[in-house]
Amino acid sequence: MVWTGLTSLPLWLRVVAAVVWVLLVAGLIVLRIRTKRGLWTILLIVAVLIAAALVVLPRIVPQPPSLSEQGEIDTVARGNLVAVVEATGNLSPVAQSNVAFSTAGRLVEIEVSTGERVQAGQVLAVLDKKDLELQLAQAQAGLKVAEANLEKVLAGSRPEDVSVAQSNLAQAVANRQELEVSLSAATEQARLSWIQAANALRDAQATYTRIYWDNRELEQRLARYDQELPDENKDAEAKAWRAVENAEAAMEQARLAYEQALQRQNTSLQAARSQVASAQANLERVLNGATAQDIAVAQASVEQSRAAVAVAQAQLDKATLTAPFAGVVATVLVEEGSQVNSATPILVLLDPSAYYVDVEVDEVDIPRVQVGQAVSITLDALPDVDLAAQVQEIALSPSPSQGVVTYRVRVRVADPGEAPLRPGMTANVRIITQRAENVLIVRRRAVRIENGQAYVERVLPGDILERVPVQLGLEDPTYVEIVSGLQEGDSVFVRGVVSNPLQQIMQQPSMGGGFRPGTVQP
Repeated sequence: MVWTGLTSLPLWLRVVAAVVWVLLVAGLIVLRIRTKRGLWTILLIVAVLIAAALVVLPRIVPQPPSLSEQGEIDTVARGNLVAVVEATGNLSPVAQSNVAFSTAGRLVEIEVSTGERVQAGQVLAVLDKKDLELQLAQAQAGLKVAEANLEKVLAGSRPEDVSVAQSNLAQAVANRQELEVSLSAATEQARLSWIQAANALRDAQATYTRIYWDNRELEQRLARYDQELPDENKDAEAKAWRAVENAEAAMEQARLAYEQALQRQNTSLQAARSQVASAQANLERVLNGATAQDIAVAQASVEQSRAAVAVAQAQLDKATLTAPFAGVVATVLVEEGSQVNSATPILVLLDPSAYYVDVEVDEVDIPRVQVGQAVSITLDALPDVDLAAQVQEIALSPSPSQGVVTYRVRVRVADPGEAPLRPGMTANVRIITQRAENVLIVRRRAVRIENGQAYVERVLPGDILERVPVQLGLEDPTYVEIVSGLQEGDSVFVRGVVSNPLQQIMQQPSMGGGFRPGTVQP
C-alpha cells in the first residue's frame, strides 16, 4: 500500500518524501548514538508522520490532469488539401463603356432607359438628321451626273453632239469679238477721261498760281499802309486751292478707272479666248471621239462622287448611336434636346455576363500565383454565392504603398450564372495555388516546432505521449499534410490552451521513453 501510494504521487512529491525520510533516518541515528532511550517512541512517531503524509498529501495536492482535460485526441486520416492565397477586391464587368456619338448635333431621341437589356447593334439614341440627309441627297445627285457623263464619254460622238460643239464654238468666238469691241471702247473712253482730268488739274493749278502771286504782291503794297489783304482776295485764293485739290482727286479717279478698264479688258478677253479654246478643243474631241484621258477623267469623277456619297452616308450613320455589345444600360447621362459631341457620353453600357476582379497580392505570395489557376470567389453582399474563376493575368510591375509591395492580379469569373451580381460588390478571392488529394492529414494544432524540426505527440496505450518527428507537406488554415512519420489510424494529441498556473508547474517530463500528459511544449 505504501509503495502504491508513493508511486501514484507526482515525481516532485516523491522526491520531497524521500528527502524527509532520509533526514528522519539521519536524525534517529544521531539520537541512537547519543541515547538509546526513547528509540521505539521516535520510530513510532516517524511511522505515524509517513502514514499521515501518504493519506493527506494526495488529498490536498491535485493530481496531473488527464489527456481529455488538456486537449483532444485525433486520428490520422486521409483527406484532400488545397493551398490558397487570399485577397479582396471588387467586381468589375469585363465589358463596360461610356457610349458617345462620334459627331456633334442635337439629341432628338433616346431609345432606351436605365436597366434595359440591349443587343449588339440595337439603336440607343438618335441625333437630328435633316442636314445630313440633305448632304447625302446632294452627293447621290452628283454621283448620278458623273455616271451619266461617263456613259456619254464611253458612248462616243453623236451628230447632235457635233452640232452642239460647233454651236458652242461659234458662240464663244462671237462673245470674244463682242468683248474685244466693247472693252476696247470702254478702255479708250477711260483713257480720254483721264487726259481730260489731267488737263483740268493743270488749269486749276495755273489759276491758283496766278491768284497766289497776285495776293502776295498786293499784300506787300498794303503793308506799306499797314493794311491787310481783303477777305475777298483770301477767299479767292482758298477757292482756287480747293479747285486744285478737286482736280487732283478727279484725275486720280480717272487714272484708276483707266487702269481698271485695262484690267477688265485683259481679264475678260483672256477668259473669252479660253472659252473659245475650250470650245474648239471640245469640238475636236467630239469629232475625234473620246480619248483614254477623257475616259480616265470621267471615271475619276465617278469614283470621287461615290466617295462623297460614302462620306455623306457615314456622317448620316454617325447620327444614330448603336450598342457596341450586348449588355445592360447602367445609366443614361443626358436628356433629349441636348447639344452633344464626341466628348459627351450619352449612357453607360455594361455586360453583366462577364466579370473580373483585380486584387493586390503580397510579394511573399505572388511567386505561388500563376495564370490559369482556379479561383473561388465569395461576395459579402451574396454570402450564399460561390463563383468559380480563373487567374487571367499577373502584373509584372509592383504596386508599392507605404512600404508594402504588392502585385495586381486579375481573375476572370468563369460563369456568373443567375446570381444577381452588380459592379463594385466586395469580392473575397481565394486563389488555389496547390492541391493534394488522398494524403495523410492532421490538425495544424497537433504539430509543434522545436529547433526547426516539426513533431507531433502520438498517443500510446496508457495515455503515454510519444514525440514523433514528422515531415510536413501542404497545409491549409486547419489541416496539414504529413509526408512521413505517421501512419493512417495513428492517434495524435491536439493540445489545448493551458491556463492553470499549477498545471504549468506540474508539466514536467516523466521517466521512460514517452511523454506524460502535461509536458511543456515550445
